[in-house]
Amino acid sequence: MRRMVVSCHATVANYEYLIYWRFYQDGNIECEVRATGLMVTTPFAADGTPPATGTS
Repeated sequence: MRRMVVSCHATVANYEYLIYWRFYQDGNIECEVRATGLMVTTPFAADGTPPATGTS
């Protein structure tokens, strides 16, 4: 059996969403959504004061 896969990747804030649509010859359609999260880091000067929010 053959299938056609249509994929889309979207980055929103610190997440990347992966969407896969699978279309089969017999008329079935599947959708798979995956999300990956990345820690967002922001550097600041060693001799400066840390930001008011977040952790250091």
